[in-house]
Amino acid sequence: MAEFEARMAALRTRFAARATAETEAIRRHLAAGEREALRDICHWLAGTAGTFGYPAISDAASRVEEAIEAGAGDAAFEHLAAALLQELDALPQER
Repeated sequence: MAEFEARMAALRTRFAARATAETEAIRRHLAAGEREALRDICHWLAGTAGTFGYPAISDAASRVEEAIEAGAGDAAFEHLAAALLQELDALPQER
């Protein structure tokens, strides 16, 4: 069991590092209006964040992905994207 916990801790650390890098990419894609590239990142976050104990990030990413797929208007989309960024900015940086 200790080995499993150690592996999960290592994977959580890798997830946090990648999610932090993806946060910067999200900001760039938002500024450039690149919703499809943003959708790809959100799809990854929606599928993996919950696995590593971050259900709020998973939920927020799912909402952004769904908004992109539905062609949501700018105001609604920006609100959802801001909520996702808020969750990502609160992600602890594990070492």
